[in-house]
Amino acid sequence: MAATPKVKEKPLRVEAPRGVVRPDLTELGRTLLHGYPGPIALIDAGGQAYAVNELAATLAPALNGPLRVQAIPLIARAAEAGSAQSNLLRLGGDKASLAIDLTVIPMGPAGSEGLTYLALSRDATLDRNLREALIESRRRYKDLVECSTDFVWETDREGNFAFVTARGALGFAPERLIGKPARSLIDRRRPQPEPFPFEAREPTQEVEVWLRDARGEPACLIASSLPMLSPEGDWQGARGVCRDITDTRKRDEALAIVRAREQLLAAMVKTIRDEVEPGRLLESASTALMAALNASACWIYRPDATGTLQRAGTYGKAIIAPEEADRMIRGAIAADRDPEFDGISTLALPTRYRHGMNGAICVARVDRRRWSDDDRILLAGIADQLGIAFEQIDTHERLVDLARTDGLTGLLNRRALVEDLEARLTVHRKSGSNALLLYVDLDNFKAINDGKGHARGDEALRGVAKVLREYARGRGLAGRIGGDEFGVWLEGIAPADVEAEVKALQAAAKPLLEFSARPELPFTFSIDAVVVDPSGVRDIEELFTRADAAMYGVKRSGKGRYAIIGGPEGASAAPVS
Repeated sequence: MAATPKVKEKPLRVEAPRGVVRPDLTELGRTLLHGYPGPIALIDAGGQAYAVNELAATLAPALNGPLRVQAIPLIARAAEAGSAQSNLLRLGGDKASLAIDLTVIPMGPAGSEGLTYLALSRDATLDRNLREALIESRRRYKDLVECSTDFVWETDREGNFAFVTARGALGFAPERLIGKPARSLIDRRRPQPEPFPFEAREPTQEVEVWLRDARGEPACLIASSLPMLSPEGDWQGARGVCRDITDTRKRDEALAIVRAREQLLAAMVKTIRDEVEPGRLLESASTALMAALNASACWIYRPDATGTLQRAGTYGKAIIAPEEADRMIRGAIAADRDPEFDGISTLALPTRYRHGMNGAICVARVDRRRWSDDDRILLAGIADQLGIAFEQIDTHERLVDLARTDGLTGLLNRRALVEDLEARLTVHRKSGSNALLLYVDLDNFKAINDGKGHARGDEALRGVAKVLREYARGRGLAGRIGGDEFGVWLEGIAPADVEAEVKALQAAAKPLLEFSARPELPFTFSIDAVVVDPSGVRDIEELFTRADAAMYGVKRSGKGRYAIIGGPEGASAAPVS
C-alpha cells in the first residue's frame, strides 16, 4: 500500500509591532493560516496584524499602516455583531489606488475580551475599475444621447410608447406618452415613411417623419431606430432616438418660397424689360403669377382717360361673368379690400407708379382656401412690377401714337395708314371681299391759310379730321396722306352703295363751310372713290397713285365733285351749295 504523501506546510509569518505582545496562536488559527487558499491574517481588536500566511505578506504592513484607520471601524462592527463584516478599503492615491475587499471574522462570541479576528482579503481593484468604467461609460452615453437628440424612446409590440426620456417629447410629459400609440401623433396632411420608424422591423437611419406636437402643430423629426427581439427572435417592439428639425424645415420652406418669389419677380422684370408688345407682356406675367399662386383666374385692369378701371386682360378660367367681376373688383379696389364672390377666394391689389395708382390686379381660386401672407407678399411684389410695366406700356403707346399719328389732326399718318391698310388688304385677298378707298382732297384750303391765317387753317384741318373720324368709326380707318389730302378706308361696301357713301361723306362735310375764306371759295371735299378688288391690287401705294391721278380729272371738272374708279365711270356730282 502506497504511503500518503506528506503535505508540506506553508511557512507562517508572525509579526507584531514593536512593544505589542503577540497572542499565542490557537490550533484553529494555525489551521486556518495553513489551509486558506487566499490572503489571510490574524488581527487583534486594535487592528494590528500579528500572523499572516504567505499570500498575505503584503497585507500586514498595510493593516498595520495606512489601512488600520479604515479597518478599526470594521473590526468594531464585527465585534458588536459577533459575525463576519466586510468593506471595500482603498490603498493609495485616486489615480493609482488599490481596492481591497476585507472581511473581518471574530474568533469568539460577541463581546468577549481580547478577541482575535481573521482578516480575509481580496484584491478588488480590477472589479472596482471595471465597475467605475461601466458607470462612467453609461453616464457619457446618456450625456451624449441627451446632447445629440431630442428624446430617446421605446415602443412595445402594439406600437405604443413604453419608454420616453425624462424630459418628454413634442411638448408632452413622459407620462402622457407612455401607453400612447405612436401612430396617433402622425400629421395626416403629410406623407409618412413606411416602414414607420416607431414600428421598425429592420434598422432605420435618419428617417424623416411628420408628427403633431402637444399644441397640434406639425413637427418634423429625424428618427433612427432598431427592432427589439426576444431570444427566440420574436419582435418585441422598437427603440430609437429622434431629433426635432421642425425649425430647420420651416426655414427651408421659407427660403424655398423666397427663392421662388425672387425667381418669379426676376422673370417678370426680364419680361417687362424685353417684351415690347403689351398683350404678350400681360399674358406672360399673368400665366407665371397663376402658376406661382395656384390660382384659377387673373384679371388685370388699367384706367381709361376718365380714370375708371377698365379690364386690360382676362387670363385663366372664366369663373365669373366679366361684368360682375369688373363691378366687384372696382368696388373692392376703391375700398382697399379683397372682392367677395360666392365659393371663390380672391386677392386684389392696386398697381402703383411713383405713389399713384395706375391699375389693379386680381387673382382667384375656385375654392375657399385662404390666401397666406406669403401669397399676399408675392402678389404685392408682382403688383409693384406691373405698376412699372403699365408705365412702360403707357410710354410705349405714347411713342407708338407719336410715330403713327399726325401731330395736328390726330389721324393716322401716311406711313401708319399704309401699314394698316396693307394688313387689311391681305385679309381681303384671303376672303375675296371688296373694300372702298375714299381719296379726299380739300377744296380752297390754301385760301383759308392766305386769307385767315395758318391758325385758322390748322383749325379747319382739325375739323376735317373730326368729320372723317366720325364717318369711319366702326367701319374702317381714316388718315392724313399729306398736306390737304386724306384717305378713308371702309370695309364691306358693295359696289352699288359706293355713290351713296360718297354723297354721305360730302353731306357730313357741310359744317366745314364755316371755315371758307369767302363764299365764292367754299371749303369742300373733292373725292376719288376707289372700289378695291383685292385680286387686282398689288399694294396700297398703287391705290394711292391711281386715286391721285384721277383727282386731276375731278378738279378740272370743278370743285366739290367726285369720281368713282371701278364703279360707274365718269359719275360726278354738282358742287355743294
